[in-house]
Amino acid sequence: TVALVNPAVPNLGNDTIICLGENLELFAPNISSASFEWSNGQTSNSILVDTQGLYTLLASNICGTFSDSIIVSVHENQFAFLQDSIEIAINQSITLDGTNSYQSYLWSTAETTQSITVSDPGNYWLEVIDSIGCFGSDTIVVYRLGEIQEAGQLAGIKVYPNPVKDELVIEGGTGNILLYNALGQLVFTHKVPYTHHVTSSHTVSSSEVAGVFSIDFSVYPKGIYFISIGNGLNRAAFKVVKE
Repeated sequence: TVALVNPAVPNLGNDTIICLGENLELFAPNISSASFEWSNGQTSNSILVDTQGLYTLLASNICGTFSDSIIVSVHENQFAFLQDSIEIAINQSITLDGTNSYQSYLWSTAETTQSITVSDPGNYWLEVIDSIGCFGSDTIVVYRLGEIQEAGQLAGIKVYPNPVKDELVIEGGTGNILLYNALGQLVFTHKVPYTHHVTSSHTVSSSEVAGVFSIDFSVYPKGIYFISIGNGLNRAAFKVVKE
């Protein structure tokens, strides 16, 4: 009796692309009495790969040694909004756009369009899938706080240093001091002159010079903050970065 043995010819398929964070299983041919050696040194029937490169399999049996190779590329979906945060005025709406480069969209509002229009402050995230089939996501903060000054002086009010690490100095201005985080949440209030109405746990130290005081920023996490100073509609607002 003559037993026929098939040659152990591997077929790893066409070169392919996987998404960053995923893996691909490569298989050797299902032939008995064959031995295998992969280019990464493994000798199993299959291997899992998650990094890009050239992968080769040597398969041997009594018919000889045969090989095949495949190039695996890794693709990263680098979707990101053009900015981390954006301001809207009272009674204003704004359109958030995910660009037209993607195959599908899913917003935190459950909408599946490329862009959405919002009028409320808050965090809005977007998940996208690109033409390769890879997933990406990013979040943008929408806040509402009137006219924002990046730093410096407005209507006789000085706010410094900016960026700030420990102590923020405010010179001039009367009325209420309102401190908001990037989500639009009020985290601190103070009334000028020096009648303290502290709603946060930190201490406000005031100088003896009228209209000059400081806020301890060391207790706050890094990020963007907004300070509103004044009474009623007569207010000045400043954007401050905590390092």
